Amino acid sequence: MTLGELTANLDLRHPQRVLVVEDSVGYAVRLAAFLEEMGHRVWSLAGIDEILGETAVGTSLDLATRETAPLNVQLAFLDHYFISEKHNGATVARELKRRGCPRIVAMSSDVGANQRMMKAGATLALRKIDLAKMLGM
Repeated sequence: MTLGELTANLDLRHPQRVLVVEDSVGYAVRLAAFLEEMGHRVWSLAGIDEILGETAVGTSLDLATRETAPLNVQLAFLDHYFISEKHNGATVARELKRRGCPRIVAMSSDVGANQRMMKAGATLALRKIDLAKMLGM
């Protein structure tokens, strides 16, 4: 997949509310910066511990505090393995799909983990290294 195809598949030309859940802080920061430069509103967490109503509560990217992010997003980028004892990418993908999120990207280095997220509701699966190459990270 090319960056142009990714942009078209995820409707990246139009501003969206985006959730990024990734425990590799540098990766999450670069992905969020790319999305924000394109005009998107981005919430980033290193992990999700609880889902309370319309809100995810989890670990911030500074890895020291708890932070919240809305779940009523139009696009999500989910790693499968992140900081949490309760949730992983598959459980969050399932919850986002149930809430009507139209575009959920599974982005794990583990192909099996991406497959589990696809079964749970993700609409696209990419290995992290491939996504990083597409975005020039």
